[in-house]
Amino acid sequence: MSFLHSTRFPPYVVDSLDENYVVLAGGGGTSRTGVPNSIELIKLRFDGHKVSSKSVHTFDLDDAIMRGKVVSMGGENRFFAVLNNRVDIYRIRPCIEEENAVPDDAKPGLKRRKKPVPIELLKSITIVTKISKEKEDYLTAIDVNAGTGLVVVGQYSGLVHLIERENMKNFDSKMEELDDISVHPSGNQVALFSRRAGGAVWQIDGEPKLFSQIVLKEETSKNYQFRRGCYVSQVDKKDVVWLITALNPRVRDGKSDSFIVKWNDKDYQVLRATSHGKMPITTLQPSKDGVFLAVGDANGDISLYITFSLQRTRRIHAHANVVTALSFLPPALRPGTDFECACASASIDQKIQLVTLQQRRKVSFWFVLTCTVALIYIIFSIMAMVSV
Repeated sequence: MSFLHSTRFPPYVVDSLDENYVVLAGGGGTSRTGVPNSIELIKLRFDGHKVSSKSVHTFDLDDAIMRGKVVSMGGENRFFAVLNNRVDIYRIRPCIEEENAVPDDAKPGLKRRKKPVPIELLKSITIVTKISKEKEDYLTAIDVNAGTGLVVVGQYSGLVHLIERENMKNFDSKMEELDDISVHPSGNQVALFSRRAGGAVWQIDGEPKLFSQIVLKEETSKNYQFRRGCYVSQVDKKDVVWLITALNPRVRDGKSDSFIVKWNDKDYQVLRATSHGKMPITTLQPSKDGVFLAVGDANGDISLYITFSLQRTRRIHAHANVVTALSFLPPALRPGTDFECACASASIDQKIQLVTLQQRRKVSFWFVLTCTVALIYIIFSIMAMVSV
């Protein structure tokens, strides 16, 4: 693990933009605490031994971004950000520093340095969240399907908004305390997760309708609640899609484990489950190739799992407080060829850390076969000597 960056605000979003840049977002909210609300773009550098960063641009806001996602659409990088009662859509274009560029006051005709292009607000979509004079609602979750351009936003009350181009429609999932949303890679379904109402999958390619409940055993349902969930597909097997969910104990007594559960996407039956330990899970994120799963918890620990088997490959105490967000870096940013993956993590301790996984050693089939044959030969030789 290595320290990557320090922010002026508690970050709730970390997402890699491309092989060179990472987007951070968060803040202190609307209360006058002096803690800024910002989006920060940082540039990563690899010197051959470690990854370092520098702040490139900061965009200040009137409220904190609690959830967000970076998506490449139409050749541009867009950042979809959830604030209290609105969704902001930003265009993010990294700074380009030309080699051998000359100052702005140079003579006409000479090549000039390109100025940094700031983070640009394209659109702000206000969503009415007030239920009544006594009860206030707010936005809690967002996911974006890059292929279809569909943006799905959820409210605490269970109301879900589908935004596609200039059109917006909504439906009431009846899932109060809605905490997370994940859109299926096909764009036809959306999985919803509520601490109170459990999990459910809705069909959204036409008029929204309930497709399936994500059902836990009765005893498990009494004692556990959904915390996070995400669809995962592997690059080499795009037709195979899994739903990964995090289950935390309803009562935090320090005795019950949290669990990671993998479901199929046909009838949403459990394929595999594994214990994460006693600490509640706060966030999870799959790698872009679907091979690895990063999990953060309330103790500040980061765990890396193999998605297929849910086998934990590494666990490290990365932060002094709750882990709020995770993002795998693209392969080009892996610090050296002896690392399989690198994951950036954010916490309310205002630090961004980088957790890496060393290359696992692979033993060839022929080596195993040769050793097996040799072992059999040795055993039979010993037996022959004993019999004589």
